Amino acid sequence: MDAHDYKYIDDDADLAYNVKPLPRFVARPSNGGVAAIIPARGGSKGIPHKAVKKLGKWPTIGWTIEAAKVAQSVDRVFVSTEDSDIANTAELFGVEVLKRPACLAQDDSQNDEVATYCLRQMRHELHYYPETIILLQPTSPFRTTSQIDAALELYTPAETVISCCVDTKFHWAIDEEEDYEAVPIGHNPMHRTGRQNIDDRDRLLYENGAIYVIEAERLSQERCLRVPPFSLYLMDALHSVDLDTQEDWDYATWLVETGRINAEY
Repeated sequence: MDAHDYKYIDDDADLAYNVKPLPRFVARPSNGGVAAIIPARGGSKGIPHKAVKKLGKWPTIGWTIEAAKVAQSVDRVFVSTEDSDIANTAELFGVEVLKRPACLAQDDSQNDEVATYCLRQMRHELHYYPETIILLQPTSPFRTTSQIDAALELYTPAETVISCCVDTKFHWAIDEEEDYEAVPIGHNPMHRTGRQNIDDRDRLLYENGAIYVIEAERLSQERCLRVPPFSLYLMDALHSVDLDTQEDWDYATWLVETGRINAEY
């Protein structure tokens, strides 16, 4: 990161949401480095306006923005949105906004196409060519700065990093080739010692949607965030909470109000 330009961060903007202050001048590389993309659209259905809905002391998207801003491994933070309220909130938190067209903010819009579009905007509109892209969904508000840095430490340009969580449940499947026989997956139902005694290496993992890391050029060529080979970054269940339904929101609110989750850096 040889060349830098500098953007002044308005002190009053930091006060609007009690945001952790950044240095008065923030160095932003014109080439290379790690760019964080936070995709947020205004038309959420399960939890209306969830990106700007207050969760504890901040709007939901503020949790992810702050974690990304403080991460040592992240050079620039971008919020991608078509919504003016989300854009205004992002600017209050001192990050850059990439406006996306409405056609990329539909119920069936995928993060792959949003991230690809954002990368094109960085390159062609901002003349910024990052080496690495990290996508952070704002629906995973409890992912921390240290987890972002750890995922980037795990990353190599030859692999894609995906955050996952250990699934502690016992899973079954229906084998259609064997008269629809019920088949256990990853466990022996006749010899159980309790879920807490199962080795993590023998458990199933689920993709929690909190962190994706990929080389920018691979994203550009494949137009996909999940390009093999993969490295999996494991996160605990508490920090893997994903906001999709009202029940998810009620649980997240309870975690914050009871102090089980705090804004962490």
